[in-house]
Amino acid sequence: MVDGFGKIADHIAHELLVQDRVRLSHVVRRVTRSERGAVVETDRGSFCADYVICTVPLGVLKAHSITFCPPLPPAKVVAIDRVGFGLMNKVIVQFDACYWPADAAEFGFVSERAGEFNFFVNMMPMTGCPALVCFLAADYALAAEQWTDAETIARLMPVLNTMFGCVLPAPVAHRITRWRSDPFARGSYAFMKVGATPADVEAIAAPVGRLRFAGEATFVFPGYTHGAWLSGKREATRILNELKLDHGHVNSASSSITPVVARPDLSSGQTSIAVSVAVSAPSPLSVSTPLSVSI
Repeated sequence: MVDGFGKIADHIAHELLVQDRVRLSHVVRRVTRSERGAVVETDRGSFCADYVICTVPLGVLKAHSITFCPPLPPAKVVAIDRVGFGLMNKVIVQFDACYWPADAAEFGFVSERAGEFNFFVNMMPMTGCPALVCFLAADYALAAEQWTDAETIARLMPVLNTMFGCVLPAPVAHRITRWRSDPFARGSYAFMKVGATPADVEAIAAPVGRLRFAGEATFVFPGYTHGAWLSGKREATRILNELKLDHGHVNSASSSITPVVARPDLSSGQTSIAVSVAVSAPSPLSVSTPLSVSI
């Protein structure tokens, strides 16, 4: 996607950002739940809510970066451990001109070392920018996280020179991701490793009282952006349906959260939903914010 997935998040959250209802750069430390709600403790204060939706990456849950009190059910803890969390990094290099076939969508390179700079996406057809995006995965991606930017570019350039049959100049700009090293991500995507089953994904997604879980690792097809989006709508709809039942409201809960958070039209009281969100453009931030919803 041109300009990155951050553009989608900015568009969806525009009205909330304008209303100052999103708290960025709040690192969540503890979530304490009770029958009536929960308290989310961050490095910048605490937030009380009737419901909490936890959407931090699976890698953060695996690292036990957030303390849950009482502890999460054993079945959920086992499922969190059993489902894999893979690593995919990108090395993006921009040049002063296009030194490769401009209309080619992708390039592949067979190196002597498995996974070494072997797949590139050409940004020219999509953006007109002379840039290449190299994908690094698994063990090689993990090893590359230990290199400095200068070391990474120095290793990459001989590969590009070999691929295109000329000596390319130094890039005019570059960007390198290191998702495993990022404490707010600890990896890139969930996957079904050996021993995991769809039942484990369901266990990760299972509600724990008024604490709910969403994110790509909780969706039937883990590892994809649409899973993160749809699982968030799933949990929002569940909460709205429960609130409707609690207050006896006759309006049906929409499958989209947008009308509720943008233009509340219910009027029987006030409640709040605290949402813990991981945003990945340009790097994930742990966010916790109480959203006021009229019901």
